[in-house]
Amino acid sequence: MSGHVGREERVGGERPGVADDSDRGTLSVVIPVYNGERWLAEAIESALAQTWQPAEVVVVDDGSTDGSGRLAASFGDPVRLIRQENAGVA
Repeated sequence: MSGHVGREERVGGERPGVADDSDRGTLSVVIPVYNGERWLAEAIESALAQTWQPAEVVVVDDGSTDGSGRLAASFGDPVRLIRQENAGVA
C-alpha cells in the first residue's frame, strides 16, 4: 500500500475483492439537470466512457428553460430522458 488513507493499490490490473466482471452487477447513472446545458454533454459523455459500462444513463430534466432536454435527447438510445416541471431544490 502507498500509505494513503482511502486509496486502493491495484496489482496486475486486478481489483481487490472482485474476481471478474460477472461479479459487478449493474450500474445506473442518474444525472439531474436544471439549465445545465453548458455542462451536460460532458457529464453524459463521461458516464458513457466509464470502463464499467452503465446499464442506463438517466437524465432528469427539472424544467430547464435552456436546451438541456434537447441536448440529452440528442444522445439517443444510450440515454433516457425524464422531463418534469421544476420542483426546486431537492
